[in-house]
Amino acid sequence: MQVMQRDETGQLRKKTVTTDDLEKSRREMRTLLLERDLLSAALTKVYEAENEGKITREEREMIAKRYSTQIRDMESKLSGKELLVEVGELESLRDELLTLFREKIQNIESRLEQAKDRLPSLSQQEGGMEPSAPSGARAKSATSVAATQSGQGEDLDRAVERKAPKRDDTEGERRVRAIRDEVMEALERLEQIDSRKENEGA
Repeated sequence: MQVMQRDETGQLRKKTVTTDDLEKSRREMRTLLLERDLLSAALTKVYEAENEGKITREEREMIAKRYSTQIRDMESKLSGKELLVEVGELESLRDELLTLFREKIQNIESRLEQAKDRLPSLSQQEGGMEPSAPSGARAKSATSVAATQSGQGEDLDRAVERKAPKRDDTEGERRVRAIRDEVMEALERLEQIDSRKENEGA
């Protein structure tokens, strides 16, 4: 049965497995796993008792049949609980990812608008700071530029470029990398859920 629950942003979303149901299913899974292990251990003891001559083959078959039936019942219940837990975890991860993306996109939009607001004033400052050189100086500058474009000048530029230290990341680049890391971490959690499901089915 699906219910409507509000996420962290207040938006209503369909939830097949509520948070309480998810925690309850996890507890029941742990209990079922313990009971199944106990039954499997008891079944092993039955076969050991037959090998040691403590019980006959007919007695072993009768007891083993009872334990095997109980183990199959446990496996059936466990399968249902595992499915509920998987659905609950995927729904929680979906909501977490949506919230994360929404918050990060809002943050990027806010910073983008602030940067756009500063852009005109920055352009005006750069335009006002440009010096006006005399015509003779401009001609001399043009001659110098032409000289640096010779073969020897190009070799020197390449050598300087190779030896130049790598610039540090800007604050904006560091923030973008942090956002990317958070998203990748969430996706890795999704892959872990898939891997765990594949291992359980193997």
